[in-house]
Amino acid sequence: KLKWNKLTPNYDRIIFPDKSYNFIAPKEEFIKQLINYFPKEEKAEGFDREIYKVAGLDPKTKKYTLLKSRQHFRAAYQTFAKHLIRVSGPGITNPDFHDFPFKNIDSPMFPIDDITDFSTRNLTD
Repeated sequence: KLKWNKLTPNYDRIIFPDKSYNFIAPKEEFIKQLINYFPKEEKAEGFDREIYKVAGLDPKTKKYTLLKSRQHFRAAYQTFAKHLIRVSGPGITNPDFHDFPFKNIDSPMFPIDDITDFSTRNLTD
């Protein structure tokens, strides 16, 4: 019978030219270790591709660039990206409004419905 051995707590490693960082389990220890590695870091949005320069990377030269951002990334990346793929992750909101079961809204309603005519309508009817 096949039996898997338990993994060691150090389950992965990310390597940069000048340093490497161990990824350790469980999740709580992983978070503590990241804070230890980067004590002065704060949460930030990736509106600007300059964030990659810290790691010596230029996304313009890469085949793929992955970015976790809630908003405002298009201006920095759409100038050179062939494609932008939005992925919905778990959280309080989602960029695809079709995923929400709206029940008590007027229809048609942008961006939920496909509206091509944006002429004014009488909102008192």
